[in-house]
Amino acid sequence: ISLYNTLALINTQMLEAYSKIDPRVQILGYGLKYFAKTLGICDASKGSLSSYAYILMVIFFLQQRNPPVIPVLQELHEGEKPVELIDG
Repeated sequence: ISLYNTLALINTQMLEAYSKIDPRVQILGYGLKYFAKTLGICDASKGSLSSYAYILMVIFFLQQRNPPVIPVLQELHEGEKPVELIDG
């Protein structure tokens, strides 16, 4: 449990938004996390990547397909982009 961790809340909302756009994001993310944990390469405290980093790689991969499977959320925002600085 973490109090006042607004960055974690924003990150969770972002992941939820991507999984609502396409449920394959969540399925592929869980699959990659399981694979990485099985290989012992999903523990940031031991020098490997965190599970969050693997999820970000899944999102990036799906955005780079031709055509993209999921959009870049920031590009969906019309008009002036809001500036929100989060201390994280």
